[in-house]
Amino acid sequence: RIQMSPIKQLSTQQMTFLVNRESGVVVDSRSEKDFKAGHIVDALHLGNDKVSKNDFSSLEKHKDNPIIIVCSAGMSAGKVASQLTKAGFTRVSLLKGGMNAWLSAGLPVTK
Repeated sequence: RIQMSPIKQLSTQQMTFLVNRESGVVVDSRSEKDFKAGHIVDALHLGNDKVSKNDFSSLEKHKDNPIIIVCSAGMSAGKVASQLTKAGFTRVSLLKGGMNAWLSAGLPVTK
């Protein structure tokens, strides 16, 4: 199912390139508590409450930028990415392995 999807799974390296070279926007879909404990630099938080209401107003200005959804382990990001795609966002991907992969790679986080 994932291979047929328009939503790509990115490695941490691919994600870094998208952010640096194409103004990619990292969207963290974890809980507020997890987000505050540590997140990818410049990531935007999009809580489940907003996702369940399809409230993507905070992302409207990034509609044409690549958007990379990050969750804890890469499982729940797919659902968020699908909803964003249905809402008209054209360049949605997710971080394969989520924050766990980011942290395992020793990449920077901010609080």
